[in-house]
Amino acid sequence: MFTIAVGVFVLSESSNYRFGSLSSMGPGYFPQILAWLLVAMGVFLFVITFISKPSDSRLHLPDVIPVLVIGASILSFGLLIEAAGMGPAIFASVFISTFASTNINILRSLLLALLTTLACVVVFVYLLGLPVEVLAL
Repeated sequence: MFTIAVGVFVLSESSNYRFGSLSSMGPGYFPQILAWLLVAMGVFLFVITFISKPSDSRLHLPDVIPVLVIGASILSFGLLIEAAGMGPAIFASVFISTFASTNINILRSLLLALLTTLACVVVFVYLLGLPVEVLAL
């Protein structure tokens, strides 16, 4: 119900903006499309709750450690991006985030962090030409 309410609210607030067309989008195009998707998702979830059978299982809370590890990963990126550059920030962020998994392998984590860093440097610095320092020491 909350999802439907938020979608209807966004629809009412964005109705004052010009919608435009697909080739010439107005300022209200994106908010209204997202609002309609939100309403549709809310209606879908509302219908599913009445169709599905209630479960006998108790509410399971997520583990706290993976959530904290992902938070630390995001924090490391934010702290390192200006101080050390894009390369070390992405490497540290990806490396730390791999420890949120229960299947930890240091070699695989290092390889994933290295390949992700190289891919991001190639895409963002060389292909897109963004003025980002790769290594700021």
